[in-house]
Amino acid sequence: MARSAYTGASFEAASRRLKARGQAGERFDVSATRYSGKDAPPACQRAHRFVLMSIVALGFGAQAQPVQAQPPLVKRVHGIATGLAACWRPAHDDDQVTVRMSFTRDGAVIGEPRIVYVHSSGGAGDDSGLAQSMLAAVRHCTPLHFSARLGSAIAGQVLDIRFVGRSRATIVAPP
Repeated sequence: MARSAYTGASFEAASRRLKARGQAGERFDVSATRYSGKDAPPACQRAHRFVLMSIVALGFGAQAQPVQAQPPLVKRVHGIATGLAACWRPAHDDDQVTVRMSFTRDGAVIGEPRIVYVHSSGGAGDDSGLAQSMLAAVRHCTPLHFSARLGSAIAGQVLDIRFVGRSRATIVAPP
């Protein structure tokens, strides 16, 4: 029966070691023999190189991915207002903005949200900046994570959401 190249090489290396120790006639387990350097058969050397290159490639190629928290599940209509309010940072506590928008069943905004009312306690000059901060908050916080039931009920409906400062947000009657 013919031996494979790996088995023959293993046997030859083991025989050389036994002759060097003076144990040529004794039986031993070839699979328990450890190889190192040039005594290792070519297949073993290739496997060793492959393992080392894989470890190095994983070290360089694998980048740590930040764990992203799943946004909270929005189950009620009021959760839409509070979810968006959490992203908005007005300059003053009594700034007011009302935004008109619609959502898909997946929580994404349909079209461009429209600012229908702005009042900044810093004066009329701050109104445009306040409106832009609200639009930026909507872009940053959407899509919201709707429950299946809320998504199917709210999809395509036009909502007016009134924000007063950092703490109050309510859904007002649709137009």
